Amino acid sequence: MSDRKFSIRNVTPEDAAEVAALINSIIAEGGLTALQEPLTAEDSRQFIADFGPSGFGLAAIDPASGRMVGMQEVIALPQLPRDTGDIGTFIAAGWRGRGVGHQLFAQTRARAREVGFTRLHAVIRSDNPGAQGFYRGLGFTIPAPSAPAIDVDGKTVERIALYCRL
Repeated sequence: MSDRKFSIRNVTPEDAAEVAALINSIIAEGGLTALQEPLTAEDSRQFIADFGPSGFGLAAIDPASGRMVGMQEVIALPQLPRDTGDIGTFIAAGWRGRGVGHQLFAQTRARAREVGFTRLHAVIRSDNPGAQGFYRGLGFTIPAPSAPAIDVDGKTVERIALYCRL
C-alpha cells in the first residue's frame, strides 16, 4: 500500500496557491483531468470558499517537505440529488500508487457521511484507466450513461460518471 508517510488535514483558503500548483501540475501532464485551463491561486481560493456547508477538502501533506501531495474534495452540485456529493481527487505524480488516494478516501467517506451525503459521484475521463481503476477499487460503479463529452485539443473525449454508496 503506502511506502511513504504523510499526514491528512483539512484544506483551507490559505492552501489556495498550493492547491492551484498541484492541480496545474496534473493539467500539464495531460490526459488525467477534464480541467484544461491552469488555475490561479485566486481561482482556488474562491473554489475553497464556495465549498458550502456540506462541502470540504482534505489534503495529504508530506511531512518531510511540508508540500501538499494530494487533495480530495467533495461538494454539493445543484444538478445532483441533495444526498449525493461530487468528489474530485488530485494526487501528485510521484505519489500515485502509494496509498495516498485510498487513505484520503477513508477520511473523505467518513466526513461525507457526517455532513449528510449517502452517495458520492465522480466524473472522470474515459481515456484515464488509472482513475477508472482507482474509483472502482473504492467501490464506485457506473450505473448510468456517460457524462457529456469534452473537447481536448480538437479531440472528443468521453467522460464516465461513477457512483458510490456510503
